Amino acid sequence: MSLQLDVQIQRGPFRLHAQGQFPTGITAIMGVSGAGKTSLLRGIAGLDPSLGPILLEGQDLNRQPVHRRGIGYLSQRGALLPHLTVEQNLRFAQKRGTRPYTEAQSAELIAELDLRPLLARRPQQLSGGEHQRAALARALIGGAQLLLLDEPCAGLDHQAHNAFLSYLRKLCSHHQLTAVMVTHQAWEAARCADFAAEITGQSPHAFLGPVAAINQLLCEDSLATRRDALACLDLPVAGYDANDHLLSLRCGAETIAVPLARPPGTDTQRILITAQSVSLSRAADQPSSALNRITTTLDALIPAAPGEVVARLNTAAGFFLARLTTRSCRTLALHPGDTLIAQIKATALS
Repeated sequence: MSLQLDVQIQRGPFRLHAQGQFPTGITAIMGVSGAGKTSLLRGIAGLDPSLGPILLEGQDLNRQPVHRRGIGYLSQRGALLPHLTVEQNLRFAQKRGTRPYTEAQSAELIAELDLRPLLARRPQQLSGGEHQRAALARALIGGAQLLLLDEPCAGLDHQAHNAFLSYLRKLCSHHQLTAVMVTHQAWEAARCADFAAEITGQSPHAFLGPVAAINQLLCEDSLATRRDALACLDLPVAGYDANDHLLSLRCGAETIAVPLARPPGTDTQRILITAQSVSLSRAADQPSSALNRITTTLDALIPAAPGEVVARLNTAAGFFLARLTTRSCRTLALHPGDTLIAQIKATALS
């Protein structure tokens, strides 16, 4: 199922034009603070007025009241009803849903989100991560066809943050959901999103750029020069070394080693490669502690900051980035089209 829209959303002097199609899967919406990311979600949900069609399964949501749109909305605070237990919160949402889950479907959802031990607890008895998992179940149990998430991991510690994103990715893949997630963080988008779009322009006018594959957008000039710039690659599993706890992933004819406590149990694995963790050389036989040496082609050199550039590198598996000084760039005499060896410390990968 896909979401299509062509809307104008106005709040005081601020106006956002959002146009495009969101495929099945998770789309991350990125942009600076104040760009209009939350305004976009609230406009789709009907919480703020918008002009223009918002089509889900060919039905214009702008012709529907908020409670009939079939949308699950999850904010930074899941806002479970505090006087009800987790189970009662889910029952409450189920009774009022447009396409409520059956008992069997509800039980499956509760199992997928590991909520059974939490059903008798009230919201104030939950950790931040547990609260957001319960809020995610509540957003879906009424039969939502579209999931809107406004920085759902804000305030969570790193472990809970990663766990929630893992739950979200598995859930959307299993149930073929369309989800739109607002985030400020490149790594969060890279960890779970299939697609991404960036809100560009400055107030009072902003524009939602086209939806693209997540790594394509992360490696475009506007995001590649950020301090937290990174790339994400979905690579086939080649093997696992139980002695050194290293997972081997295929990158064309070469392999990338990633530390992992146990085999992943999947045929592919997504890895995140930060631009800061990649160094470049012209020769593959230079001594180095880096386990990973990948043959790449220099696609572009992007000015990033005084004395710094970002090299966009093309491989058999897609683009990734390397941040380096302009002095290093001159020393290596780098030019687009050069064949280079990218050195990546295995311990820098996640």
